[in-house]
Amino acid sequence: MLPFLLSLPIAVFYFVLIPCLLRVLILIRELLIAEPDTGFILTWKPLYADVANSGEIGYTYGTYDLSIKDPHETRSGTYASIWKQDSTGNWKFVLDTGNPGLKPKL
Repeated sequence: MLPFLLSLPIAVFYFVLIPCLLRVLILIRELLIAEPDTGFILTWKPLYADVANSGEIGYTYGTYDLSIKDPHETRSGTYASIWKQDSTGNWKFVLDTGNPGLKPKL
């Protein structure tokens, strides 16, 4: 009985940890070689943008249209994005959110 208990950690390694690691590696491989999702098209139209006086943060808002190919359907709404300038001068969004079905009054 004692030899079995001593070999238990090795058995756990071979029969539990290695298969889990292999599943993770297979999933990563599948994600890396996956084809792009062409089942939808997202278009957006900025209606307004503004930047803080410091030039470090800004925002945009506008409308969007989401066209889904199967089943053919179009959804519309509004979005708002907050942008921040990084140390190299590139703009990165820090918040991007939307609401379906709301159209702004122009």
